Amino acid sequence: MTLALALPLASAGQVDPLLDIDLPAGTAAAGLDRLARQAGQALVVRPGDLAGRRIPALRGRMRLSQALGRWCSAAGLSCRRMPGGIVVRASKLGEEISDRPLVSPARHATPLPPVIGADVVVTGRRGVSVQDELDRSYSASHLGPVELARRAPQSMAELLTGLPGLWVDTSAGVAANTIRVRGIPLDGYQAIAVQEDGLPVQHDTLPWTDIDQFVRPDLMIESVDYVRGGPSAIFASNAPGGVLNMRTRAPAANPAARLRATLTDYGLIRWEGYATGPIAPGWRVIGGGMVARDPSVRRIASTLGGGQMRLRVDHDMGGGGQVTLALHLLDDDTLNVSPVPMRYDRGRLSPLPGFDPRRGSFFGPDLRKLRFAALGDRPLGRNNRNRLVTPALAMIRPLAGGTLTLRAHYRASRTERYALSSSGNAVSAGQAMADALPRRRLSGNGRGRGRAAPRRRWPRWRRPCRAAGHRPGDPAQPRRRRYPAERSGRRPVLCPHGGGGGASRADHRALWRRL
Repeated sequence: MTLALALPLASAGQVDPLLDIDLPAGTAAAGLDRLARQAGQALVVRPGDLAGRRIPALRGRMRLSQALGRWCSAAGLSCRRMPGGIVVRASKLGEEISDRPLVSPARHATPLPPVIGADVVVTGRRGVSVQDELDRSYSASHLGPVELARRAPQSMAELLTGLPGLWVDTSAGVAANTIRVRGIPLDGYQAIAVQEDGLPVQHDTLPWTDIDQFVRPDLMIESVDYVRGGPSAIFASNAPGGVLNMRTRAPAANPAARLRATLTDYGLIRWEGYATGPIAPGWRVIGGGMVARDPSVRRIASTLGGGQMRLRVDHDMGGGGQVTLALHLLDDDTLNVSPVPMRYDRGRLSPLPGFDPRRGSFFGPDLRKLRFAALGDRPLGRNNRNRLVTPALAMIRPLAGGTLTLRAHYRASRTERYALSSSGNAVSAGQAMADALPRRRLSGNGRGRGRAAPRRRWPRWRRPCRAAGHRPGDPAQPRRRRYPAERSGRRPVLCPHGGGGGASRADHRALWRRL
């Protein structure tokens, strides 16, 4: 991360001021800070570049450029004075220490170099000219290799944790988490565009298919840039809140390799690494990825895991161009943790007896597999499986004083995701079984409590309707018919159910009034 100290700027006539310097020997961070304050210049530096570096004492009357040249040479730093401030970086092999005086931008024939040296920061703006960080009118965050190595994120949610303007919820596990951008009421990743090497990982968040289900940070990710607002909504789809771009490692001209292992106290084992080097004149290759075995922090019957692989080949073309072929493969199982039931009693939450809400889960041996009516047997314990195949092609070539960049990729993915959620009030197992199984209805009076309800008898005024095959609760028919009387010799009556009977006319009239 870049540390910028805003100090009062010197006037135009004091771009290389003459200073009376009396600074003791000490750390490079403290000495450069005091020198920048004395000169009235802003200082831009990465804290990691100054770690462990010391500078000698400096005394005398000299120009700012001379003081920077002496100190930076002794500390192994590259100090460059830019419009409005001083930029300090760790010098690379063969890089010269710059102590040349400031040149006015209007008189400079070529664009000024970026303030971060050879690093490239995605700014999400239009144009090919170089823009330094002090002139940018919007916010951007950069996570370099040092910061990524310190965090060692295992999910995209962990990668975004700590970035300004983002609220991140990591409770779902490795995938299917949610984020929110400050000021935009959209869940998931609907407010930001997520890209890898300038190409979208997924156009938008789909139902049950979130973007972070197909992103696994590992050592193949070299840096991450996040542009908050500004031009992000113009130059990327579905990006009102920002653009997140993850840059993968490029093949190196010299052989190199790296390996990292992650172990936890709950049984997680994660290996990640890469290897790179030349394979032929003008051809370079890099391959890497990660493999994980994750029993999960919760008690489940299935062991999760999987891995991903990245392969990239670069070829140098004539005239300064380059062609890149890349392949990204992903196949892993993760656990989508659903809400667990709790007991609420008098304003206090407490766990259910026999269930640990911090370690327990629904996915025990009985639910390792579940048979769905339309899908058949499905591994409910592995309820979030994601597979991805993404080949990519890129070409960079100088053209008419500029640079032509063409990028394209093809994505084929498959997701199997299941959920088991809880709702309603918690009940005991006995009560749940009693509600689910058929049972005899008990009588509701106090004398018959605990005994089976007596057999329902026909009301006296409904017995004639039973002779016609009707039952209690049958809907009445609007049609009124006359039927012959029964053997009892009673006169014919109107049956409200459309049948016949020998009840009295008064009984049926009373029935009609009830209906």
